[in-house]
Amino acid sequence: MQIVTKEEVDLKPHLFIKEMLNGKLFIHPTDTIFGIGAIANLDEPVKRIREIKKSPNPFSIIVPNLKWVYENCEVNRLAEEWLKRLPGPYTLVLKLKNKKAVSQHVNNGKDTIGIRLPNHWFSRIIKQLNYPFVSTAATRSEGTLIEGPEDLEQEHIDNIHYFIHHDVMLRKPSIVVDLSKNKPIILRR
Repeated sequence: MQIVTKEEVDLKPHLFIKEMLNGKLFIHPTDTIFGIGAIANLDEPVKRIREIKKSPNPFSIIVPNLKWVYENCEVNRLAEEWLKRLPGPYTLVLKLKNKKAVSQHVNNGKDTIGIRLPNHWFSRIIKQLNYPFVSTAATRSEGTLIEGPEDLEQEHIDNIHYFIHHDVMLRKPSIVVDLSKNKPIILRR
């Protein structure tokens, strides 16, 4: 694993975008917590993240822009209202209308997807990448959040290619709001 800084990513974004396109795994900062990520369209990297996480739960994704959401998700009036809050510390669960928009391993057979558009510089990289990017909580095996390189376990070191070390803002997970029904359901605050 290579530990890099925001400044290094800012200096050569094209290098890191190329690595993402080549299926590399990243621990990356957001406006809330560190996430483990890879391009959400690529089966093999997403399967590797699933193996690291040892979780059947769906993964959320950082979207490159709101246009992606409108093209690939069902957006009703309620969802439109919540989308106006982005960028921000929210994961909005929407029905996925284009099942090929992400790897089947992202949402593990569910017809919904958790979308994020963090208020964070890393979102610029995803916008340039122009693909959705898995962003599931980077945790240790017992479930505690990774807050820096000192929290990494051997499995992370062996399987993740880059750790982008930079302060995150809230140090608590995003607020998850399920908008796939007729009323918003807050799943996690």
